[in-house]
Amino acid sequence: MLEAQFLRSWLFVPGDDKRKLEHAAASSADAVIMDWEDAVLPERKPLARELCREIQPLRRSGKRILLRINSYHSRWHAADLKAVPAIRPDGLVLPKCESAEEVQETIAILREEAGDCPYDFCPIVESPLGLLRAESIATASDQVRALLFGAHDFRAACEIHSSLDETELLMVRSAIVTVAKAYRLAAIDSPVIALDSLQTVREAAQRSFRLGFTGKLAIHPKHVPMIAEAFTPTSDEAKDAEEILQQATQKMGAFAWKGQMIDEAILEKARRTVQRFQAHVKGQS
Repeated sequence: MLEAQFLRSWLFVPGDDKRKLEHAAASSADAVIMDWEDAVLPERKPLARELCREIQPLRRSGKRILLRINSYHSRWHAADLKAVPAIRPDGLVLPKCESAEEVQETIAILREEAGDCPYDFCPIVESPLGLLRAESIATASDQVRALLFGAHDFRAACEIHSSLDETELLMVRSAIVTVAKAYRLAAIDSPVIALDSLQTVREAAQRSFRLGFTGKLAIHPKHVPMIAEAFTPTSDEAKDAEEILQQATQKMGAFAWKGQMIDEAILEKARRTVQRFQAHVKGQS
């Protein structure tokens, strides 16, 4: 199973919709997030907990299966945690996370409930306080594997007015990527909420990749291919990276290659390019 840093597309699926849960198994997403939070009405949350027990098609798909529970301060959080052990997802997505204690206490409750807590944790930063405490959240436990960004809640909390290219959120995105990379975590960007504008999804995914995110959330299966494309090196890019690394084994220090100076920073980028290409393109051949 791919490590979190190689998961390009993270697809949200309403936990109370059996048909969509089944269809998610056939999607091309690297990870599926069964959603008990925003996608599920309060009166249907018990149904979502029950339906998500029956996820055999998802299990057989080989995808990473995560579960977005309700936030630590919500009235549904305790009931969610009681239901988690019977489902045994690969990881838990913690929405509206604003402190390390939320991560640590969630882990402690799950261990008390079931005797262990074998889940990856993926907190979502989606408030000003969450951003200010992003480093403590990232280091709350060695089970934290990714930092996710919730742009829409963050924008609402800060009264930020959106633009087409979202330059108003550049600082926030860069801060989240910086914290994630400092602690070797995956950095996952917010989804695009425009359902039918695939070009918008493509451009947003390309911006996310350029900023250093390792993947992006999606709210519809048709967004997944555009995200995968943005986060997958082309064969030409992989070939160049492999050639640079091969040249490095024959030279000392910095060296020239095709008109550009190659140093350790470029070599590290080449290594990551080869790793991502092998994880996805070669893995499918």
